Amino acid sequence: MAAVLRSMGERDKAREELKLFEQKKQESRQETVAENESRPSQSYLQAGDARRAVELYLEAIARIPKTRARNMTSLGSDRLGDYRGERDAC
Repeated sequence: MAAVLRSMGERDKAREELKLFEQKKQESRQETVAENESRPSQSYLQAGDARRAVELYLEAIARIPKTRARNMTSLGSDRLGDYRGERDAC
């Protein structure tokens, strides 16, 4: 898209489009890193250690706020009977 805009003489719009693309790419990388780092917590949750799973999910969220770990924290908190924590995770 940026190349098309540039060819049409819309250099400012092309720069903005490229900037948005790079930002989304970076967010995607961060999401992948957070998911990879939070994988061990899934094992804890499946093994019944919801408390340790929630701790690890919260660590992932602290590093990268926009992550799937929020949903998993909610699930772990629910299993602990921590309904406030479940609600806050979302």
